[in-house]
Amino acid sequence: MRIVAAALWLPLLLCAKGVGFEQLLDSAHRHSKTLVLKDIDTRIEKQRLEEVKSGYYPTFALSANSEYYKDLSQTGETESVGDTVISSGTKYKSSVALNMNYDLYRFGVFERKVATALKEIRVKTLLYCQQKQKLDLEILDHFTRALKLQRRLKTNREIISLGQRNMRDLMRLYTAGEYSKIALGEAALTLVKRQQNMAGMQKEYEQLLLRLSELTHVPLDNQSRLLPIQTSQNTHPAKPLFEKSVKGREIQKKIEQKRLELEISKRSRLPALALYGNYYFYGADPGSLESAYEDISSNSWKVGLGIRFNLFEGFKSEHERRRLRLELLRLQEQKKLLKRQHRYRFETRRQNLAQLQKQYTISKKTSEKSRELEVMLQRMKQNGEADKPRVVAKRIENL
Repeated sequence: MRIVAAALWLPLLLCAKGVGFEQLLDSAHRHSKTLVLKDIDTRIEKQRLEEVKSGYYPTFALSANSEYYKDLSQTGETESVGDTVISSGTKYKSSVALNMNYDLYRFGVFERKVATALKEIRVKTLLYCQQKQKLDLEILDHFTRALKLQRRLKTNREIISLGQRNMRDLMRLYTAGEYSKIALGEAALTLVKRQQNMAGMQKEYEQLLLRLSELTHVPLDNQSRLLPIQTSQNTHPAKPLFEKSVKGREIQKKIEQKRLELEISKRSRLPALALYGNYYFYGADPGSLESAYEDISSNSWKVGLGIRFNLFEGFKSEHERRRLRLELLRLQEQKKLLKRQHRYRFETRRQNLAQLQKQYTISKKTSEKSRELEVMLQRMKQNGEADKPRVVAKRIENL
């Protein structure tokens, strides 16, 4: 029989296992898809950084061509007009070319592109931290509200139980003619309203548990028991610096990144020094494509330095720099706004905390006085100086 009883009670005990705030946070951090997406964004920017770093290396390209060339002029001479080369002779031709290009110096453009990519990685990392903080605060809000409702539901069950017992006593007093019908009806109406309010609280409590389950990936239901949060007793927290907050660091990184983009735009107008080289293999045969392939051999090579400088781009660079300056100005003004909002939020929370501390102190003293009165009523009841309904009413008031 003991084994059977243990088997019946074990699932109930497991269902009623306490769930703490830290446990829910840990599960949310491990399973949250929003955090996974932010982490992927950071990894994407890291790969983009590697793409930018590829500009430090030379580029190589291999090209192969085969063609049949028919000379209609019969001049036997090779001419060139601009970039067009006009060959001579009717024949099959094949060529293989190995090309190399390398930017030797671009006045720090590549270095600033790398620095910009690094800033973007830090911004994405801060966005991940911001999303994590937002998730933590949302879980904390729902958890504390559910915890309050859990306590209120427990208290209301006790109050309703006492109220039902009190109604039975009042019914006996009413039957004995010692209690009025109007007062009895008011007591019954109060009990019914409390039961209705409890049904509303139960619905809200279940919705909060459902939302917590969605955020944390931990299944919660009415059988779950939320554990109290362990908090510090510091009622005068130090004023946090905006520059060290997640939003402060994020907006500062964006400003630095925009400054680098403006610097890159300015330096892109400067000349670029490049190294280039080519190695050619060539083969030709007047009658056979296959023979043209077999005839391929080293033909020539070249290496040189080149300078590229864009003289005019239709005012594109000038408009781009103006746009970047306006974007930088917007970020700077946004930083001022966020800093002001940060200071206002801190002051509001500090005042609210001080007010709650005062309310808690007053409530604690009032509760102690009410408990003392309840004890006194208990003694008066034992001595026959107070009736039971009055004692029950005071107990309900204390709850």
